[in-house]
Amino acid sequence: MGDFNSDGKLDVVGIDANNNMMLYTGDGQGHVGGGSPMLGTTGLWANFKAIATGDFNGDGKTDVAGIDANNNLMLYTGDGQGHLGGGTPMLGTTGLWANFKAITAGDFTGSGHTDIAGIDANNNLMLYTGDGQGHLAAGTPMLGTNGLWANFKAITAGDFTGTGHLGIAGIDANNNLKFYQGDGNGNVGGGINMLGDNGLWTGFHSVMAGDFGTGHLSIAGIDANNNLKLYTGDGQGHLSGGTDMLGGNGLWAGF
Repeated sequence: MGDFNSDGKLDVVGIDANNNMMLYTGDGQGHVGGGSPMLGTTGLWANFKAIATGDFNGDGKTDVAGIDANNNLMLYTGDGQGHLGGGTPMLGTTGLWANFKAITAGDFTGSGHTDIAGIDANNNLMLYTGDGQGHLAAGTPMLGTNGLWANFKAITAGDFTGTGHLGIAGIDANNNLKFYQGDGNGNVGGGINMLGDNGLWTGFHSVMAGDFGTGHLSIAGIDANNNLKLYTGDGQGHLSGGTDMLGGNGLWAGF
């Protein structure tokens, strides 16, 4: 999720069934269209385990970071026109990211640089702070080391309550979307339901946060029917709706 073509509207990116990174441009009203490759059609993204988007090198353009087949976090820089280049390690090549279950990106410390948060092999949410040049520092826990994040299926970052601090939203073991408020110092707390506790998010395998034209952060996610759905935020940590962003034809199977 991010503005990859510099038109001021949020777009959606993802790895398709052919292992290519595809761009779906947003219209600013909660819909996406197109589907163009961002770095060729060679299947480069085979066995990537997770991706996150943000401006990691401070050039004002949205990039993609991803855990590759060797369990390294790699940075692919955006050109502001919908394409990516490069592929450089963000924190060495030691396979540190083995068994990470999910990652997301944002400025969690107020430094002005984009960081990475992720659920590690011990089921803890870890923060890796960015330096604004495409590199990360060692990880620190964001909410203890008690394995709270076991069986979380997906996470995304955003300021859903208007505090000015980024928090984490994620699908928990009961298939509910929970929000953990950030404190601006790299920690999160709480854990409130964003759309009831009825297990609505069963079968969802990806969630993304962004403002699709309402002035509040919303959640987009790929549901059990492989459709991209939009749930609009109210600015107080709650969501509503669930509308199709690109038809109901199961296009997102394999993403």
